Amino acid sequence: MKKARKCEVKFLPDNPVGQTDESLESERNALQEETKKRHPNKALIDSKMEVTFSLRRKEIVDEEPLVADVMERWPGLFLEEQFFRITRVDLKKTFLSSLDAHSLQLMKLYRSRSGKDMRILLDHFDEQTTDVLAHRKSTILRGLPFFVKEKSDGFLKKCLNTDPEEFCVKGVQLGILTVVEDDVGTVCSSPMTIRISLVIEERIVLDDVFMNIGTQCSARVQAVKNNLLR
Repeated sequence: MKKARKCEVKFLPDNPVGQTDESLESERNALQEETKKRHPNKALIDSKMEVTFSLRRKEIVDEEPLVADVMERWPGLFLEEQFFRITRVDLKKTFLSSLDAHSLQLMKLYRSRSGKDMRILLDHFDEQTTDVLAHRKSTILRGLPFFVKEKSDGFLKKCLNTDPEEFCVKGVQLGILTVVEDDVGTVCSSPMTIRISLVIEERIVLDDVFMNIGTQCSARVQAVKNNLLR
């Protein structure tokens, strides 16, 4: 069988000079332990991810493992820094900028569709007088299942920050999980959104989709996060 070339999907590179599958497995174990640390060494992770590339490719191409299995053995592959290092694409920034660029057109498409759920969603948006941009983004995301005529129950999930993670993701093959604050003081108001995560095969593969909220976060991004899925 012809060996795949470097630019092809099933390309299998040779091990680095002086490395065997056994030595690379040791490197993988060290990499796995490093990613579990509270403050992992990013330079060390970058180095070991590069060294173990051939072993990782061999596993993924030959064994075609589930996402959950890849996350277990190669957690470093799901770090945002690693995705950016490989693709030079900032996932969150690209997502938010694309949402901005297409928001007006998507709203026009939504208004051209009939349906009770879509109408209720748009009526709620039309009632907003403050943070209109944030509400528009929230409406666009919440309206996608209605627009493509798919049920959102299994895709858009919500849970409390006190709920066990395994309970929150149970049965979710692909979806977005919104974790809200468990605060009895919010009974008469909307609870604060803690984080929004991407779930694949009952595992959180991208935590806090809307970026880590902190002092560097803009008011617009904070508003989007807090208004999503209310």
